[in-house]
Amino acid sequence: MKRNLIFVIACVLFFNGLQAQYFVEESLSFSKKKDAYVITTGGEKIEGRFAWLKFNRYSIKELALEIDGKKKSFKPEEIVEFVGVPSNFTKFNDAMDRGSNINKMVDADFEQVLKKDSSYFERAMIPRKKEYRMVQLLNPGFDSKIKVFKDPFGKETASVGFGGMTVAGGDEKSLLVKKAGVEETMYVKKKTYPEQFVELFGDCQELIDAYKDNPNSIKIKYFAEHVFLYDQLCK
Repeated sequence: MKRNLIFVIACVLFFNGLQAQYFVEESLSFSKKKDAYVITTGGEKIEGRFAWLKFNRYSIKELALEIDGKKKSFKPEEIVEFVGVPSNFTKFNDAMDRGSNINKMVDADFEQVLKKDSSYFERAMIPRKKEYRMVQLLNPGFDSKIKVFKDPFGKETASVGFGGMTVAGGDEKSLLVKKAGVEETMYVKKKTYPEQFVELFGDCQELIDAYKDNPNSIKIKYFAEHVFLYDQLCK
């Protein structure tokens, strides 16, 4: 297992000249022609057509589904999950091309693992705010060990554009993370990510060992790659 994991990561690092794998892009616009559903705090699944939502800083404050011709609204205190189909299917950065290299080295196809036909929102406690928000899950399909959410209060680094194309910047400065079996969420921040890398993946020593001699790959812009490998290869 250790040799296989180190080989996979060594190959991934070899392709470091290409851009990193990315999480899904944010979506707060949903099709009213498609079915959606919520899971209540009591575990009930309620389905209907998406009707409307209210949001604040990339988090949902309230939403409504149309059920049998009537609109029913839900707030974060009432539900733990919302799943809807984006107006335009969730887009992915072209940098996902790098995923094809990883696909050849693990037993899972990244495009098959990633659930990209819908957007997933889950209720999470925001650190320091001590309040629940419905925030978007950015790694649906490879979230069995670590769930990564859009930080509703986060920022991105400045982007540099040329000819209509973003050529630099745009990296998240912080993301909201929840590990399996842990109730509390935590911030993963760009400045402290090298130290947090050990905290997040320390229970997979092979992953730690494989990256310890490659500090340039322990950056938040490669976080999706780390989470994917951790989910698929660290048992």
